[in-house]
Amino acid sequence: MTTETHCRHGHPLEGDNIRVGFTKGRPYRMCVACKRRRNQAYQRRHRAEWGTELKAWKVIERGLHRGYLSKGPCQVCGATRVHAHHPNGYDGVAALDVVWFCPRHHVDAHRVSQPADNEAAE
Repeated sequence: MTTETHCRHGHPLEGDNIRVGFTKGRPYRMCVACKRRRNQAYQRRHRAEWGTELKAWKVIERGLHRGYLSKGPCQVCGATRVHAHHPNGYDGVAALDVVWFCPRHHVDAHRVSQPADNEAAE
C-alpha cells in the first residue's frame, strides 16, 4: 500500500497538516485546509434543513459563553455530560427555555414528545 505525501490539491500530508478518517467505509487522508473546505461545503448544503434548530443551538452556545445560561445535571439521572433539550420549540424566547438531559435521556425525551406514526393516524 502506498502512502500519499500530498492531498489531491497538492498540499503536503505531514505532521499537524493531516486528517485521517473514513468515508463510506474507506479510509481517507487529507490536509487540514481541504478538510475545512469539505466541512464548510457540507454545512452550506444542509443549513436550510437545520433552520431554527441551528439558530437555537447558537443562542445556547452564546448564552453559555456569556454566562447568562449554565449547564445543569441531567434531569433524570444527574449525569454531568448533558445536551440542551427545547421542550417548547426553537423560536424566539423559547430557544433559551431548555431542560438538560444526558444523551440517552435526550433521545428518550424526543421519543416521548413525538408520537409514533400509527398513533398519529388514529
